This record gives sequence, C-alpha cells and structure tokens, in this order.
Amino acid sequence: GREGPELLLRSLRRIGEGSVQMDVNVNRSSQLIEVLGRSSNRLASAVVTAGLSVGSAILISVDETPFASAFSYLGLAGILLAGFWGTGLLISMSRKPKT
Repeated sequence: GREGPELLLRSLRRIGEGSVQMDVNVNRSSQLIEVLGRSSNRLASAVVTAGLSVGSAILISVDETPFASAFSYLGLAGILLAGFWGTGLLISMSRKPKT
C-alpha cells in the first residue's frame, strides 16, 4: 500500500535534515585486513624489485665499455639480487594462503 512511498518520503526528509544514521557490520573483517596486508607487502616488494632492476641497469650502462668499472659490477649484483627477490616474490604469490 502506502507504506513504501511514506517510508521513502520520511527517508528523504531525514537525509535533507542531515539526521541519517547508518550502521555497517562487516563480517570477517580480520580476513579482509590480512589479505590487504599481504597484498600491500607484495606490492611494496614488487616496487622495490622494479626500482632495483632499473637502477642496476642504469649502473651497468654508465660506461661505454661493459664491465669496465666497479659501477658495472655493482649493477650486475643489483640485477642478480632483483632476480632472486623477484623469483621469491613470484613463489610466495603462487602459494595458497594459510587458512
């Protein structure tokens, strides 16, 4: 009957007055927080790995002759470290999370 339009009218009136209250109940919020934490850690690791790779590639390309100075070897060490770190990141992402 008329309950629907009256409820809508009352709701709109309360919204206009600014007197609306809302309760939100999130089920399994601890699981959500855990997944978000794990995702942010992986994203941070990926950004660090990418930065290390790019920085190391720049160090390698500083000299015209490859591996003519210590910068090239430092860059190679950075590339290897980024490769190991990236591989570890991929392995950790492929594992099933603990439940």
